[in-house]
Amino acid sequence: MRTSAAATGAALLVFVAVVSAMEMTPEFMEIINKCKAEHEPTEDELKGIMMMKVPESEHGKCFMGCVLQEVGVVKDGKFDKEEAKKHAAAKMSDKDELEKHMQLIDKCSQEVDGETDSCGIGPKLMECIKQFAPEFDIALPHAPSE
Repeated sequence: MRTSAAATGAALLVFVAVVSAMEMTPEFMEIINKCKAEHEPTEDELKGIMMMKVPESEHGKCFMGCVLQEVGVVKDGKFDKEEAKKHAAAKMSDKDELEKHMQLIDKCSQEVDGETDSCGIGPKLMECIKQFAPEFDIALPHAPSE
């Protein structure tokens, strides 16, 4: 399994809609700050999210949903796989890696189909990514060893 910045970024893209694939642009930081102010996740939850740990509190879960909505991959409470694919295509140049991520997006879109709670969709997407990324040879970020 190969880990690359693009692979990690695109996998998270499905979840936090380009959190890692997207450079921390001022526009993206505005989204993060807006969602932090609205939902007040803890710093530990924010760090955990970046390491693919689903937050336990409603604040953390709703923060995830807020970011997904703000970047446009959740619309009307539903995951928009076509928008997620556009984000992935814009951020990845390796065609083989992009194809793997497109397949993961398709798979996770099926897994969250029917979910309409904006606070529930982010955690479900993250769980899907954690479960199925290895099938597509996509390495995910993990907490550094102590």
